[in-house]
Amino acid sequence: DIAAHVVDSGITASVLKWRSDIDSGDLLGPSIFITGPKIEGAEPHYGGSISVTNRAEADDALHTLQELGIDGVKLLGGPMDPELFNYVLDRSKILGLRTYAHLLENSPAVEASEHSLSALAHMRGVTAESSPESAAIVQEMRERGVTTPSHSEYSRYLERMYSGVEVSLMKENVDTLATRGTWLISTYNRRRVRTHVELVPDQVLRDLEYVGPNIRAGIRNRHERVMQRGPSDLLRTSHEYNVKLLQLLPDSEVGFLVGTDAGTGNIVPGRSFHLEMAAMVDDGLSPAYVLRAATINAARFMGKEDSEGSVAVGKKADLLLLDANPLEDIANTQRIVGVMRNGQWLSRADLDELLEGLRIKYLEARSEKLR
Repeated sequence: DIAAHVVDSGITASVLKWRSDIDSGDLLGPSIFITGPKIEGAEPHYGGSISVTNRAEADDALHTLQELGIDGVKLLGGPMDPELFNYVLDRSKILGLRTYAHLLENSPAVEASEHSLSALAHMRGVTAESSPESAAIVQEMRERGVTTPSHSEYSRYLERMYSGVEVSLMKENVDTLATRGTWLISTYNRRRVRTHVELVPDQVLRDLEYVGPNIRAGIRNRHERVMQRGPSDLLRTSHEYNVKLLQLLPDSEVGFLVGTDAGTGNIVPGRSFHLEMAAMVDDGLSPAYVLRAATINAARFMGKEDSEGSVAVGKKADLLLLDANPLEDIANTQRIVGVMRNGQWLSRADLDELLEGLRIKYLEARSEKLR
């Protein structure tokens, strides 16, 4: 039973309750949009994902997610059969559900955009696909069963892909995504940090005080692995092309959104959003372009532009008040004087009080766990 599986998976049920409590006014929090558990193939990589191996299972999964009131469907490409992957995209469109894809390098992003993919998470797939040989390489990978990074030959195939990447073809791919209405979601800083671990500020790890014990432990463990392992040449090459991809965006018409992949690697929820914006400005984007991606673009993508995303008469009173101009220095997004949430004003003192309450709550939870 898929519905029972979703409830048992924990996080989806919790987020659905948060959204309900926020909407009713019982809980103070942001507007929440939910994708629910990922849809994967026969052997899911992520805990809590829904496994689908045929069209009937895909239909059941989509209808269950729709009944739960989710705002979009997230799929993991790579291990899933490509025909079934595209079927889920097509069916989601018929059901009026946005689709988000976490693609591996052997999952063509441009092909997915043909099936009305709404957004490409992590911008993955575009770079590797920008090699003239990528289609032949992907075909060979599938014939040999090399579908996940855990396969011993996966890195060798990626090296072949990246050795032939052409920036001109990358631009063509980005323009094609724009034409077909597929947006890109950044999660840029995660890979940047993995290739430049010295970029992790001490404050990021101090922010773990405001994160629940289970998530805190996971982030710290992944952080230690990243610091110990160091970047591979392949990871460095991948990120170098990611920088080039990022710098192509302002001259294209592709829709662009800010995302962080918080909870993975060294990425702590909260400050990660500010660091994501700063990283992209450091590597070539203008503060104005990044701020639009974080505000009005997000509202436009979700179909909320009439009520959210900018400050105007008649729109929802959601805004952040700063004491310095982020157009002059993107780091000024962290100089927060207060937050207006749906007409309720939270001063800096109010925000600090909320943070301190979280810190004490989670400190007590960790202490209880150690007893």
